[in-house]
Amino acid sequence: MARAGIHVITLESGGLAFDDHVHQLNQIEDISGRYTRIMTGRYRGLGGSSSHWGGRMLPISRHEKGNRDYLGQPPWPILPEETDRYEADIDKLFRLAPGSFEEDVLETVDPAAAFPRNDPDFVCRWAKWPKFIHCNLGALMRKEIEARHNWDVWINATVTSFTMNRECGRLASVTARGPDGRPMTVSASHFVIAAGTLESTRLLLWMNAETDDRPFQRTDCLGRNFQDHIMARIASVCRRETASTNRLFSQHFVKGTRRSVHLELSPQAQREDCVSAGFAYVAMDYELSPMAALKDVARGIQAGRPEVLKILGLAPKAGFLGRAAYWRYVRHQLFMPKEVSFHIEAVCEQMPVAENQVKLSFNRDRLGVPKIKLNWHPTDADERTFRSLASRIERYWHRNGLDRAAPLSWTTGFFNPSFQIIDGAVDYAHPSGTTRMGLDPSNSVVNVDLACHNVPNLSVVSASVFPTAGSANPTFTLMELAMRLADRLIAELSTLGLRFLV
Repeated sequence: MARAGIHVITLESGGLAFDDHVHQLNQIEDISGRYTRIMTGRYRGLGGSSSHWGGRMLPISRHEKGNRDYLGQPPWPILPEETDRYEADIDKLFRLAPGSFEEDVLETVDPAAAFPRNDPDFVCRWAKWPKFIHCNLGALMRKEIEARHNWDVWINATVTSFTMNRECGRLASVTARGPDGRPMTVSASHFVIAAGTLESTRLLLWMNAETDDRPFQRTDCLGRNFQDHIMARIASVCRRETASTNRLFSQHFVKGTRRSVHLELSPQAQREDCVSAGFAYVAMDYELSPMAALKDVARGIQAGRPEVLKILGLAPKAGFLGRAAYWRYVRHQLFMPKEVSFHIEAVCEQMPVAENQVKLSFNRDRLGVPKIKLNWHPTDADERTFRSLASRIERYWHRNGLDRAAPLSWTTGFFNPSFQIIDGAVDYAHPSGTTRMGLDPSNSVVNVDLACHNVPNLSVVSASVFPTAGSANPTFTLMELAMRLADRLIAELSTLGLRFLV
């Protein structure tokens, strides 16, 4: 939007780097005690959680955004073509090579056909991973922010209150406070809340409470239908031979971009078992291998804090680094030494459940804003999805001969009917659903253009607008929605010369 000549003001709650004092504003009241990633899955600061996230990029599939009548789930209210058109822009932003996310990638990475194709149980999709140095959006955009005269970024500015024009139902201004409590008030023609699912929902709930519950009086779904992906480690992979398991499951490089296999329950399997979406992948434990030190160095670069001593500490690992370089540049794969253990992790999509809810607590943070009170728990439907994933993975492994090269050791008691997978499953730091988009103001918070139904100059760019979560990481789809909104706002505002606040 700044490139289009619009004056953009960004209020960022954090600073230029991680600050634990600011991070404590993320604390919530977790009623069930089940939500584990509240302090490790979201971060304040320029770039937000992109300064810490893993980087997997994959759009939610068309099937999972479509009509899933077997679950009573209507389609998303926007056409896939409206978001797919931004794939090339996102690739360019994160310095990713263009290319498909679908099974046709196998023709490049697996010409010998060692990996299964056209399986009835799983669709083999391929995520893209930005380099660590390109993951952090704050670092990627820093020079442009500093160069643009019409893009003002205020750091350490946490929004704490809202002023509504009650006559026209529009948001007039917001007030933010710094760490010392000093206020600043900003007026704009249009506002966008882009603060992650939990914080975006908290801000809308607080705005609603400050204005006598008027903005969202036509709906009861604000804060409801909180959903996350939930994960369970279901089996270990026996690495009988390091090279063969590496060839099968380690990440590939295609045109310089790291790619990893993402096994999604096929539409046929979902319909047959009447379950939500789910996916499985081979996870790798680095802690006892030289990969841990290499990854630690890369993480420091991502966060903008490269540590010289850690880089120098790689010198004694020259042998490993040589093998890693051979696999990277000759075989075009990551090298995982024998010390790296492989596991199967199963992840299921939660369906919207009204009782899974974000509310405002009576307790407040140090800036005077009510904390979040979260009521969240897995459901019996999640258990059925896990069961479907596990049984189909077992058949998939046997049917395609993977059990000969890499047999599975299942979690103890896993196939005992009384064993509840959800009891040990954990959230995956992919919250969504609490400000869902839709056509009907009575059962949605924002419209198809992501504007609040009753506050037309306030939009929400967050996974909180997702009607359903699908079986992909939310970032890519969220970026598509953000770019779509930006184009619509550019068309609306560019002729007016007005301010825009995010």
